[in-house]
Amino acid sequence: MMKEDRFFPTRHAEELAAILPGARLEWIEDSYTFSPEDQPDRLAELLAGFVRESAAVTT
Repeated sequence: MMKEDRFFPTRHAEELAAILPGARLEWIEDSYTFSPEDQPDRLAELLAGFVRESAAVTT
């Protein structure tokens, strides 16, 4: 389980993922509010995978 972020509670992420069509929620270890700065490579991997999977579904 992810530790609680000081600015954005995990429940907010879960609620957004539940209401956004096609959303996927991924927890990035050792990262909190600023994922792009905390774990840029892991974020890039997850985004690339999401884009590839989304493109495959729409083609």
